[in-house]
Amino acid sequence: MVTEKQPQYYDNLFQTEKDYQVSYRQSYYYVHWTQVIRFLEYYREPKIMEIGCGTGQLAQYIYDEGF
Repeated sequence: MVTEKQPQYYDNLFQTEKDYQVSYRQSYYYVHWTQVIRFLEYYREPKIMEIGCGTGQLAQYIYDEGF
């Protein structure tokens, strides 16, 4: 069973872990995120809401692609 960590744990993790501080193009998830972009391209005017999950790398990628 996994227990939830305190907010400070995640704040520290995002500040110290190199994987979270690189450009989205250098992220482990970049290959997966390219599929998100392909999916969004099927919609003429997609509506996207950023709710503040994660490091913002995917949100930056989506923004850079013009969405």
